[in-house]
Amino acid sequence: MRSYLMRKVMPNLLILLSLLALPYEQNTGDLTHSIVAAAAATTASKNESGVTSGPVVGEQEKDCITYDGHQKAIRVSCKSPTHLTEIYNKLGRGDVLAKEGPLQRQSAAVWLLNASIIVDNDAALIIDSKDTSWLKIVADGKTENSIQVSGSLRIDSVKITSWDPAKNYYAIDHGTRELYVDKSGTGMPRPYILVKVAATGTTDITNSELAYLGYKCIGGKCSGIRYFGGDGSTIRGNNIHHNGFGFYSNGVANILYEDNEVHHNTMYGIDPHTGTHDMMIRNNTVHDNGSIGIVCAQDCNKITIENNVVHNNTKAGILFSSNMYNSTATNNTISNETTGISIFNSHNNKIYNNTISNVKNGIKLTGNMSSHNIIDNNIIKKATDLGILVRPSAFGNTFYSNIIINATGDGGNRATTTPIQNGSLTSGSSNMGKNNDNISGEDVT
Repeated sequence: MRSYLMRKVMPNLLILLSLLALPYEQNTGDLTHSIVAAAAATTASKNESGVTSGPVVGEQEKDCITYDGHQKAIRVSCKSPTHLTEIYNKLGRGDVLAKEGPLQRQSAAVWLLNASIIVDNDAALIIDSKDTSWLKIVADGKTENSIQVSGSLRIDSVKITSWDPAKNYYAIDHGTRELYVDKSGTGMPRPYILVKVAATGTTDITNSELAYLGYKCIGGKCSGIRYFGGDGSTIRGNNIHHNGFGFYSNGVANILYEDNEVHHNTMYGIDPHTGTHDMMIRNNTVHDNGSIGIVCAQDCNKITIENNVVHNNTKAGILFSSNMYNSTATNNTISNETTGISIFNSHNNKIYNNTISNVKNGIKLTGNMSSHNIIDNNIIKKATDLGILVRPSAFGNTFYSNIIINATGDGGNRATTTPIQNGSLTSGSSNMGKNNDNISGEDVT
């Protein structure tokens, strides 16, 4: 009998005694929550492998938040959405996730994350203004912390950055653009967000600031904000800056990327890649990135790039590259670029109603696969070389009703180019041009 009492009665008695120390709750729901919390607190444990288990909240959620000290990673497998506060409360590890307190006039917390977070299949993590104003992810120059998503992630109305505790500032020592170009080099580790192949949900990022993330690593997974999965995700209304890449995707579909400011990233601003398809890129401002503003490369298709303002990037404003097809660039305003819009080895695309100014070349077609593209109703002003440049290897393209104003170069005299003269392409071209205007004199505004 005594053994039975010790086994069955004493644990419940301990819970009851802990409740007596809690403040009286008028709301029965709050009281129930307190009972569950008190019961759960008695079950938190840490096993010999260094894995800390969270409290039990029902059988299905048992141990759904854990920390592996060897991998230095928090694993979230909860089927119900999980916030940072729940991770903090369940782990009780200030060395892993610390609350620095709210910013002035804000109730949401500033968090310091000194680990990776792994979101499992069918699990959901939410980082939003309910409990977060700023998530700082530690970058000590040695450890690679990240958020890796195989389930779903929602980021809304928060700030997420790297943080170097030694400097009490963002981690900025991640390498230069030249390091990204150098295939053999790697950078100093910085945090990154990675959506994994076959993720079971979307990763939606809205109304947030994401900065100082990503670095050059082997395999490229660490570039900043990278989608290998997450079909149907939305990236909207964000300030995305000083990352390795502003955005990169591989093989994903139905991404909506709109109303973002993407600037001062080390390499590309927006870079859908390798089979990405059915993507909308609209109403973004893309500027001062270390390479191309918006680039789609390697078998991308059905990409729409519209109503974007693109300026002051290091190379082209917009590039269609390496078998990009059935895609459109329309109603974009592009200025202060080496080339406004470039098409390289890509076919069956439409480039129309764009305004391009203060560039070396307005629109450029190169490569022997650049064929059957339609370029029409574009306005190109103040090109220091050619308004439209077409290499002889490009064929079957159509140019009509484009207006070129104050193109000051003499590219028409070079054998390697086919410029527009007197409204049509020069003789010998396999492309077709009609009703194009090559205007000198003052710009028309």
